[in-house]
Amino acid sequence: MLADQLISRIETIHSKGYIHRDVKPENFLIGMGKSANIIYLIDFGLSKKYRDSRNNQHIPYRENKSLIGTARYATVNSHLGMEQSRRDDIESIGYLLVYFLKGSLPWQGIKATDKQDKYNKIMEKKLSTSSEILCKGLPIEFSIYMSYSRNLKFEEKPDYLYLRKMFKELFVRRNFEWNYMYDWCYPSDNIDLDDISKNNNDQKFDKTYVKKNTDGEIKFKLTINTQGMYEERESKTNNNLLDQRDEFNQHEQMINSDYQKNEENISEEKLQNNYNNDQNNTNSNQNSQQKENSSNNKDTGSMIAQQENVKNDAF
Repeated sequence: MLADQLISRIETIHSKGYIHRDVKPENFLIGMGKSANIIYLIDFGLSKKYRDSRNNQHIPYRENKSLIGTARYATVNSHLGMEQSRRDDIESIGYLLVYFLKGSLPWQGIKATDKQDKYNKIMEKKLSTSSEILCKGLPIEFSIYMSYSRNLKFEEKPDYLYLRKMFKELFVRRNFEWNYMYDWCYPSDNIDLDDISKNNNDQKFDKTYVKKNTDGEIKFKLTINTQGMYEERESKTNNNLLDQRDEFNQHEQMINSDYQKNEENISEEKLQNNYNNDQNNTNSNQNSQQKENSSNNKDTGSMIAQQENVKNDAF
């Protein structure tokens, strides 16, 4: 589900004619409250237009460019000094996903004498690390994603729907529920509270918690009415669940609509191509037949002329 939103956010930026050029964990934020299941993309300081809005022309391919972005998630082509395009944002998302799943990337912790030396060593490590090695231990879809992104051409538009659908099918195949309910959507207070006492008097719903430091010393105590807290949280949770379920259904409908439109467009395109091919074949056959008839007529005329000449010679 996370991969789906990351790809979707980048697709939105690309649809506006821009590339981000600095995809990294720090530039993706999680919403709060009802938006706790929504991923936000920030920091467009290094963004650049990849298409001229006046004539819709793609920026030209260039080399000998300086590395732009964060080296850890930068693409191989960016390290090699190539102009960045949509393919680079897509490849960087791949490194981001591998980092989330494995906790580190093969080129982390490289020792170097200076910044440029570090960039060079990171580049060498990336060049020598295949998609299969990078994604070892992960589902094959991640290796496919990396290979796909690394093989995109400079001006080529990434197939966002294909990539999102691939991860969605993997998610469902693992028997997870595609509901955009992440682990952090309904966390507890998450302050590592230990229950040390309960009142058995009239305040039976009062509960005392403490937070301890690493040495086990009590830092503070907190007494709350757990019954009231539970009822309030239960009410909010139910309402939020309904709201987020509605948001998910709307999002799911949009995705399915996109898939359907894409498939319809592909089908229409295939039909049109088949029709055009049939027309071209028909026209080609007609032209060939006309040429053949013309050639036969010329041959016939030539034979008649020869016969006339023979007759004249005879006389």
